[in-house]
Amino acid sequence: MKVDLTALRRGDGRVWKAFVDRYTGLLYTSIQRTLKSYRFAATHDDVLDIIQNVFVRLTANRFHLLKNYDPSRASLSTWLTVVAHSATIDYLRKCPPANPLSMEKVSALSKPPPEPREEIDVPEGLLSPRQHLVLKLFFDYDMDVKEIAEFLDIHPQTVRSTKHKGLVKLREYFGGNRAE
Repeated sequence: MKVDLTALRRGDGRVWKAFVDRYTGLLYTSIQRTLKSYRFAATHDDVLDIIQNVFVRLTANRFHLLKNYDPSRASLSTWLTVVAHSATIDYLRKCPPANPLSMEKVSALSKPPPEPREEIDVPEGLLSPRQHLVLKLFFDYDMDVKEIAEFLDIHPQTVRSTKHKGLVKLREYFGGNRAE
């Protein structure tokens, strides 16, 4: 089902409710992933607060942000994920610097934690900015080649080539010689 952006931007309550129902799950997953990537022990309430903030951002100033969404640059799902990431980073900036992982917070999580992800330290300048961005969108945001191409406004083959070249550089640097 396609979202009626015109009715949504006008503030049609019925369309807005359907929009919220449809995209809350996507926002929840995206926000949880971002919080966990920053090793923030989030509760279900933390995630819901950020989701609420995303919807407030979309409606603020007479739907200004939503009116600036350009479907020719990215799918609505991709764009909402970027907005959610931004709202999550803002939320993290406002939190106290030390947020220890307590058993209380762990038990409050609604889903079991994902498999731990190994963070790697990539030296500055090893990857080009485009390679770094493509790999981040591919691995951290689970975007596929088509979504990345739409988001960056480049050809899908450019995304594949950029990803491949970035992975080759990483393998060479870290001593891996596995074929893709």
